[in-house]
Amino acid sequence: KRGNILEKGPENASQVMLSGPVLNEGDLESLLKDSLLKPQVLPTFFDITKGIDGSLEKALNKLCEAADEAVRNGSQLLILSDRSEALEPTHPSIPILLAVGTVHQHLIQNGLRMSASIIADTAQCFSTHQFACLVGYGASAVCPYLALETCRQWRLSGKTVNLMRNGKMPTVSIEQAQKNYCKAVKAGLLKILSKMGISLLSSYCGAQIFEVYGLGKEVVDLAFRGSVSKIGGLTFDELARETLSFWVKAFSEDTAKRLENFGFIQFRPGGEYHANNPEM
Repeated sequence: KRGNILEKGPENASQVMLSGPVLNEGDLESLLKDSLLKPQVLPTFFDITKGIDGSLEKALNKLCEAADEAVRNGSQLLILSDRSEALEPTHPSIPILLAVGTVHQHLIQNGLRMSASIIADTAQCFSTHQFACLVGYGASAVCPYLALETCRQWRLSGKTVNLMRNGKMPTVSIEQAQKNYCKAVKAGLLKILSKMGISLLSSYCGAQIFEVYGLGKEVVDLAFRGSVSKIGGLTFDELARETLSFWVKAFSEDTAKRLENFGFIQFRPGGEYHANNPEM
């Protein structure tokens, strides 16, 4: 919670200082145990048991209501989380950037934004651009739990162990592997900030220095208000269907030996289309 800088008082000095915007599970657990912050975990899932149409927008409205109630009841930390012990095919996760942006805008519109900080606890963030978007649209910090789990899995894999044993790769511990990932993300964020002439992450948080491509007016007005969107794009229902197209792959009966490459970074046959795709 941020108080009035023109008023003196100990309550205005009640702040939590983080070493950076990337949190590990231990950092997040420490924040959850802070009784002064009164942290509130808000699940970010939407229910499609009664149909897809309208489900995503309805879930976002409920999320805003829950965030509003939590802040009015004294919570100074909202943790938007897609973490669940039992994932269900009928309850896909809301795109985390959409969830963060929607709650951020809702709190602004209701005069509550300075009363609480937002943290994203998500499996949907692993690249520096994704971190930059989350911070730029209101998240003070991000716990990329799946990315950290991937670091641990990589370190314990037989291939990595053999390379280290044979001296073909520097030996690192699991903790160091995770620290290296977090360090790389922070360096990437610093580079992004420097290109905009920004030196403090706090100046970048909620600044919305982005232009939106591929999202319709109704989505932008709710979650990314103030951002430029020249060409329009997906509605909430179309976005829900696209989200579901990825979600259902987690519940496929096929036991694939290797995860599917969706071609997000470079061309893959049958993957995401890029303007520079080779002609087939």
